[in-house]
Amino acid sequence: MQINTPDDLFKIYAFSDEAKLEIKQLFNANKVFVLQINALCLSIKDEPYKAEFTKLHTNTYLAKLSNICVIYKIENNKIFFCNITLSKK
Repeated sequence: MQINTPDDLFKIYAFSDEAKLEIKQLFNANKVFVLQINALCLSIKDEPYKAEFTKLHTNTYLAKLSNICVIYKIENNKIFFCNITLSKK
């Protein structure tokens, strides 16, 4: 599936309402962010326990790609994306 809009991402991954709003705002600022978010989410989906991802709590992790940070939870073998932010460099 080709990812062109935030709605394309929402069909594939489970996001919180807050994360959906942040993605839409990032998309309005720069459409490239949707591709970066997709790349990061795909990486998380493939290897959710990857060593480079920081464990924040029992089932909560932080992942980064370039300047995008994603906080996600793993519950019942399902990944839920809680928060997405643009880090300041």
